[in-house]
Amino acid sequence: MPQGVPGGWGRGRGFMGSYLPLIILKLIKEKGSVHGYEIMKIVENLFETSVPPGMVYMYLRRMEHRGLVMSEWDTSSSPPRRIYKITPLGESYFSSVTQYLKILKKVLDYICEEC
Repeated sequence: MPQGVPGGWGRGRGFMGSYLPLIILKLIKEKGSVHGYEIMKIVENLFETSVPPGMVYMYLRRMEHRGLVMSEWDTSSSPPRRIYKITPLGESYFSSVTQYLKILKKVLDYICEEC
């Protein structure tokens, strides 16, 4: 990971667990604001795999604790839902990570040329 980028997400569940925090952050960035259940359903549809709700909410709490996202309660729906938005720190973090991932993608493309 690039310098200055917080690590320590935990091991997660295999490949998806390793990248789930970045997937969640990208979804929040793209949508502007989103609730946890919606994130879980979008991830399941995009990657055709189930995602444990506890894992999504665990990462959301960690990201909020680290200042990457912020949340507020939406009481206009029933039941009330916690809505997440990306912070400026989250935007900066995502940008630095994507620079790292672009390099990693080139490496993997080279290695997997014959895959």
